[in-house]
Amino acid sequence: MKTLIYNYLQKIGFVLISLLVTFLITMGPLQKVDAFNVLPWLDIPFHIWGGMLLGVLAANIIFIIDLLRHGKFLLKGKSDHAIKFMIFVISFVLFWGLIWEAWEFWMYMSHHFIKWGGPLDTLKDLFDDIIGGLLAYLFYLKVINKNSK
Repeated sequence: MKTLIYNYLQKIGFVLISLLVTFLITMGPLQKVDAFNVLPWLDIPFHIWGGMLLGVLAANIIFIIDLLRHGKFLLKGKSDHAIKFMIFVISFVLFWGLIWEAWEFWMYMSHHFIKWGGPLDTLKDLFDDIIGGLLAYLFYLKVINKNSK
């Protein structure tokens, strides 16, 4: 069990590093060349990517909880477990997406960003985050069904 938890913690570490690298790319070179204003569609893949990373992070947190609860949370063929898993992943992604959007708005209000896309852009960004989270959820649902007892 310790080895499995260690493996999940490694995946969590990889996801956190990936999120940090994505943030640094976004706030560094892309911000300097004003890439998100020059290419307005560019934030779509970044939000989907971020949602996927957060979905992977949420799934690995659930896997650790499942191990600590002796496999009672994630069971193959149990639709209520799949729904709880999906709700957790999407809620986790949405929570961090809202934090990001609040930070983006604060950066605009404090004159660090030249432009804020407005409330519709915020909703679109959150929708893109959720798409990424759903992609991670669907991938891990296949993993659960493949590896479950």
